Amino acid sequence: MKKISLLFFAIGLGGCVSSPTIPDATEFVELNPDPPPPASVGLWTGAMGPYISTIEITESGRGRLCSSYASWEGVMGVKYSSGQLHHVGFGSADISIEGPTLVVDPDDTLYPTYRFKSDLDLVEAADYCKAQLGSG
Repeated sequence: MKKISLLFFAIGLGGCVSSPTIPDATEFVELNPDPPPPASVGLWTGAMGPYISTIEITESGRGRLCSSYASWEGVMGVKYSSGQLHHVGFGSADISIEGPTLVVDPDDTLYPTYRFKSDLDLVEAADYCKAQLGSG
């Protein structure tokens, strides 16, 4: 029994060490957005793990990230500033454009690089996100 308890403790401790950092929402609220590169303005749909997600980036540097999977759906704000996209959930991420693809590379190495396709008509977006982002 003692060995089992130590095993669960070690697994739990490992989980704490490898958990993503929790961004401070205060930093996000106080962040002043910059106008993003013109090629990044628009609607972009891709996968974030099991979620179908759509990112909206506006000329003002503000936008939204909408995600949908099974019974969870939600919309959260994003801001472009200092060359990065900022989000309360994944913190900050470098973004780049590769042809018709928005590449989102979070600073937190526990998150993979995400690839979003240009989706101005929300054809690939989840139904929930179509409704939230204006084409529902």
